[in-house]
Amino acid sequence: MEAPTARPLAKGEVAIKAAVERVEESDSIGVVHLKAEGSEIPNDAIVGQPLYLVKTDKWDSTIRPLLSTPGVTAFVVTNIKNNWAVVVVGSEEVGSKGARAKIPKFVQQFKAKQVRAEEEKRAQAQKDAEYEKFKDTFGLRPVVEAPISDSNPRRKYVEVKSVSASFAGSHVWLRGRVHQSRPVSSALIFLVIRHQVSTVQVVISTPPEFVKFAKGIYNESIIDIYGLVKTVAEPVDMCTVKDAEIAVEKLFIVSMAIPKLPIEIEAASRPEHLIEARDAEIKAIVSKIKDLEEAVAGASGQEKVGFQAALDDAKEQQKKLKPYAAVGLNTRLDNRVLDLRTPANLSIFALQSGVCRIFREVLTHQGFMEIHTPKLISTASEGGAEVFKCEYFENHNIPFAYLAQSPQLYKQMAIAADFEKVFEIGPVFRREDANTHRHMNEFVGLDLEMVFKQHYTEVIDLLDHLFVQLFTLIETQFATELKVICEQHPFKPFRYLTPSLRLQWPEAISLLQAELAKPVQEIIDPVLGAELLEQLKQDGKANVGDFDDLSTK
Repeated sequence: MEAPTARPLAKGEVAIKAAVERVEESDSIGVVHLKAEGSEIPNDAIVGQPLYLVKTDKWDSTIRPLLSTPGVTAFVVTNIKNNWAVVVVGSEEVGSKGARAKIPKFVQQFKAKQVRAEEEKRAQAQKDAEYEKFKDTFGLRPVVEAPISDSNPRRKYVEVKSVSASFAGSHVWLRGRVHQSRPVSSALIFLVIRHQVSTVQVVISTPPEFVKFAKGIYNESIIDIYGLVKTVAEPVDMCTVKDAEIAVEKLFIVSMAIPKLPIEIEAASRPEHLIEARDAEIKAIVSKIKDLEEAVAGASGQEKVGFQAALDDAKEQQKKLKPYAAVGLNTRLDNRVLDLRTPANLSIFALQSGVCRIFREVLTHQGFMEIHTPKLISTASEGGAEVFKCEYFENHNIPFAYLAQSPQLYKQMAIAADFEKVFEIGPVFRREDANTHRHMNEFVGLDLEMVFKQHYTEVIDLLDHLFVQLFTLIETQFATELKVICEQHPFKPFRYLTPSLRLQWPEAISLLQAELAKPVQEIIDPVLGAELLEQLKQDGKANVGDFDDLSTK
């Protein structure tokens, strides 16, 4: 037989024509999958089996591109006796001779991967068959469900924060994330479902297949549940919904989380003072164990027995005391999406939104108009070098633009244009070096500008009303969020006067003079203190007019 290759066949060699299905590779081995194409001598050892080839210096530049060309046909010259082959594509060839010594580990991994894939496929098929009869009770929710119709109406979901004992006896649909999973037995499991800052306990019992399915749901997965709301004999302390739980009748996974997340929401939500208290508790028990061990070593008789019993108790306590995991700032920022799910962070953003809403509502009620000013401007808005500069339209003789440091210019333009009262909520950019870990390079500014007709106290009256409204409404409308934030980041309740305290200029000077007249320790330089006191005495004599500039010297 004449060889259909670029070279004559040697003794013991046969040739077949084959199509290349696909090419895989490791560091030193190429794997070519062949499909017979009109070969005169079938060779099951080659066709239908992966062919492992040694990479040559031409592999990357010539051979792999040729083999990877769609629809390419190759000729395989195989030596049946010595069990090696040469693949010829055009005028290029690459052989499997010598590959056998290099490929055992790669071949094992390749074959093991195929075996695992087949096993997973069979296991999934078995699982699907097992759960087929429960498909209307639990499983994976399809991306697009059945069309909404009279016979298939839209579900009415209840928010977690709305669930209470008043719902007892009612069936509800609920969507949330799996916050905690507490399996009790093969026939009982408790889940804590979280939506934003609210949590509720749900119970799954029979059938066992349902419980088994629920055990396989990872924390942070989003699920839909349908169940009966029941009252509880004792308050559920770990949840925000304390007087009720839900007996689950249906459960569908909307989005499954990965098994191991870089951040545990429970750990990220834990207050620092609890972490420090646990560390102190562990440190104290370790010290106690050390003292008791020394006492046992130096005691005898009945006294030694007592010390040994106390030592055993202390060691048992140590086993139960596990340190709390602390989530560092870098980890939080690297996984910001997860970190923002913590109740405290959600509440902080809710407060930020609330401040902006109240600011807007109060000023709108006072006759203000909201404006939106440019943030890319042709020159620094407040002068100085603390401005971010960026390249702009160089071909239009505008080589640079600047990020606005404030909307001051545009507010003043609006006042001059007879807008009378304007405000803006928008970003502010300032290129200021920071001496602390808190930076003011970018923040959201709440700006207002207004005219006054007789006296600047008209502006003070407006600001007084604005801030008292802000503080009052934040306390009343966001009491839950403030409580949640305080649990993780403890703070004292904000105190303010209604109306706000107002000091006249002479009163303020007198207060400062009285404060500086107190005995000064090493905190303030005595010479500097004397200079400040003298300056304040002079300032106190100044008669500030109704329209004088109140800026500091």
